[in-house]
Amino acid sequence: VVATVKRLFRNVFWVALTVFLCFGIYLITRDSTSTTEQKAASIGASFVASTLFAAAFWLIVEKQGKELLQSELSGQLREELKNQFEDLSRAIRQPSTDYALDELFPSSGQHFDSRFLRSFLPSFRATSHFNFRGSSAKYVPVYMSILKKSDFRCSLLLIDPRNDSALDVRALDMNPTMGIQEKLQHRARLRDDIHDTIVALFDERRRCNRLEVGFAHLTSVSRIEKLDADLFLGIYRQGQNYPDILRYSRERATYQFTEKEFSRQFLSLSQDQSFDLTNMDADDDLVRLLKHLGFQTASSDLPAVRQRNSLRVEKFTRRCKQDCGFDPR
Repeated sequence: VVATVKRLFRNVFWVALTVFLCFGIYLITRDSTSTTEQKAASIGASFVASTLFAAAFWLIVEKQGKELLQSELSGQLREELKNQFEDLSRAIRQPSTDYALDELFPSSGQHFDSRFLRSFLPSFRATSHFNFRGSSAKYVPVYMSILKKSDFRCSLLLIDPRNDSALDVRALDMNPTMGIQEKLQHRARLRDDIHDTIVALFDERRRCNRLEVGFAHLTSVSRIEKLDADLFLGIYRQGQNYPDILRYSRERATYQFTEKEFSRQFLSLSQDQSFDLTNMDADDDLVRLLKHLGFQTASSDLPAVRQRNSLRVEKFTRRCKQDCGFDPR
């Protein structure tokens, strides 16, 4: 557009000069009464006048051209800015599907949402790799038992029962104003849950190609249950024993960066914090692990623990059938 406008004004200028030159020559050839000196003087005066006219004409044309050019550019710029703003507005209003939530399972605070179990259990049954991050994972061996799950890899990241501070932080998630005595009681219950979970995982270890359990000194406000097809992200709210559950499919960015976050946390554990239960053969190995984690457990204590775990499996199985309409067989 700029080049076109300049070319137009340049052509107009040269056309005007040519017209005036031809008209002057015509007038000179028509004059037969003036001497050569007079004609030369007239031509000189005409050149001066033509120069002044050309300069004045050029200034006028240049000014008009600039105004026309500025007007054209201003209009184009406004139109371009308008289009860019509209594109940006559409992009802001359009939510990114990369982070979209596939499903929400709100918790009553007292038990898992039945819809969550109907969605989670089939996905757990079909997975080849399961990652868990949370407080005690007391339901993971229950899932393995009732679904007769086998031939898969399982990685769990729990709170280190040797770290009282980490246990107390989890207690404060439940109630920030918790008193000392109540905090000690919660700490003891959480350590008991972790203890019984380790025994249950040991008993279910043959179902896994690899069953590795890590114990972290840090806690998180979210609980991770990652399977091949889905990520179930649990978000605890104050006073809730069970979290709200958010489900993300494998295609979501939340699934992918949560998977990477879990891997980084697990790989950062020391040998003192990570254990492969599939390498253990007898109850003596289990007792040594429990003592290493700070529990005063003897082989004679294991039958009572296994009885508690068996009751948990039976209770959960009944709930799956009655409340969820899901038969784990």
